[in-house]
Amino acid sequence: MGVPTLLSHVEVNDPMEIDSIIDSINKDRSENKYASSRPPSLSQILPKLDSISFASPKAKEILRPQGLFIVDTNFLLSHLVLCQNLLEVLSRQFPHIVILLPWVVLQELDGLKSDTKASCGYLARQAHDFLLQCFRASLPNLRGQKLHERCSASESGDNAVLDCCVYFQDEKLTPVNLLSDDKNLCIKAAVHHVSSQSYSKTTDPISLVREAFPSIDVPVQSAELEHPRMEIDTSLAPTTQQKSLSFTENLQPSLAIDMPMDASRDKSTWGSRYAHFSAVQSQTQNSRPMSPSQYVPYTYTLLTKDQILHASHPRASKLIDQITKVLVEETAFLLSMNLTNLWGDYRLAMKKLLASSSFPPESIHDVANELYIHWYTCFDGYVPSGDRKFLKAKASKWDEWFMWAETGLGIGPRCQEEFTETILYWSNLWSIMSRKEVLEDKATEYVVFREENIEKWVQRSMRSAILS
Repeated sequence: MGVPTLLSHVEVNDPMEIDSIIDSINKDRSENKYASSRPPSLSQILPKLDSISFASPKAKEILRPQGLFIVDTNFLLSHLVLCQNLLEVLSRQFPHIVILLPWVVLQELDGLKSDTKASCGYLARQAHDFLLQCFRASLPNLRGQKLHERCSASESGDNAVLDCCVYFQDEKLTPVNLLSDDKNLCIKAAVHHVSSQSYSKTTDPISLVREAFPSIDVPVQSAELEHPRMEIDTSLAPTTQQKSLSFTENLQPSLAIDMPMDASRDKSTWGSRYAHFSAVQSQTQNSRPMSPSQYVPYTYTLLTKDQILHASHPRASKLIDQITKVLVEETAFLLSMNLTNLWGDYRLAMKKLLASSSFPPESIHDVANELYIHWYTCFDGYVPSGDRKFLKAKASKWDEWFMWAETGLGIGPRCQEEFTETILYWSNLWSIMSRKEVLEDKATEYVVFREENIEKWVQRSMRSAILS
């Protein structure tokens, strides 16, 4: 299904009318008129995979695009036809570039469409109807910001739009371009190294793409051009136009089982829990320890090649084992960082952590127990407290799947969708724990490590033979 057609809509090209729309929206934003800070549950923020066949084109929508246009409310209202044309161009020529609508923009549209007095009300109703058709058609080049996809839970108005830009650019490592006619917001974006564009009489979809993402060439149109929601075929080598910004290597067509990474294969600085820390031999009274490895000698050991080859479900066994290793090892490090960030005292944080019998974690059950204890420190404002009670049940299910994958005993995932959905559950917790504000100077390199692992897990979970 193509991009829905606007039956009757007049573009706002007059600078005074555009300024009037900006002023009206900014007035509502200053009053925080349509904002809501209630955090979502993880069941709400996870992709709805139950209705998605993993042999269908929708499967790839959860992978990272090559570029994002983030559209502000004023731009959407004033230039809806341009946005429609941009969406059509992206779907035909740039399948790996996506238009993203911040959550605050969707809130504002919902509020403005009820305004019968101002011109914004009519424009908002037009935009609202158009977007409803687009989302119902599941257009792959359009998506909305999910509630957990943010750096800070407390931002509103312009700052919420900016927070959305910074989140995807810094936390998800995706090139971002803000479309807004609000000059002040564009200045704020520039301060945070986010590129932006505003409307001019010469603006057209191709010029927007070329200005925003100059490294992405205009591809040769072809009916066989891979689409973000096309079935994933790992036997096809990507073309120049299709090359992903993924930090992982391209999947090979071989059906051989990927063996556990060792030091010769894993070139990442973050290949193990303590690789990024230098050993500290002595401490002065006022110096701060650099690493939990002084207190935490435990490291999770991966299954051997022979164990994987003799497992009942070797592909699933290997993937579950690798994910468990990361969760077990990184939880210790990230909890120390979260508590240190909260209290400003590393020694106090380690004293608190070591008082628990499940720290350092050695299993997924230990991970769940530690996250349960420190839930409010790590997830307050990002995930509601009610989701805390599901942690141990999730860990038990994960452990049961591990036994099923290794021995064939017990019950495994009901379907591939459930398997990927559970991987995304743990991935979301990991992402929230490792926010840039927590990791500070370690954040840039760590985010690369985190995102390449999550993308690799999701890609492998979607392979057709993963549960065989």
